[in-house]
Amino acid sequence: MLNIGVLKESGSETRVSLIPDTVAALTKNNCIVSVELDAGVAASYSNAQYENAGAQLQSRDEILRQAA
Repeated sequence: MLNIGVLKESGSETRVSLIPDTVAALTKNNCIVSVELDAGVAASYSNAQYENAGAQLQSRDEILRQAA
């Protein structure tokens, strides 16, 4: 199973690397997607949208720990 981590961009960046629709497609294909809390807010995607798409909401530290 593939684990994918989505981190919140820093500074004035408003983009997010995965949108909820893409998360839904990935989770349907047995991927585990972890999204940092509020990662999509600047791009107008809520935490609830990511949860509804099947993502696990986690802190940045939790996501980076899993990648190590």
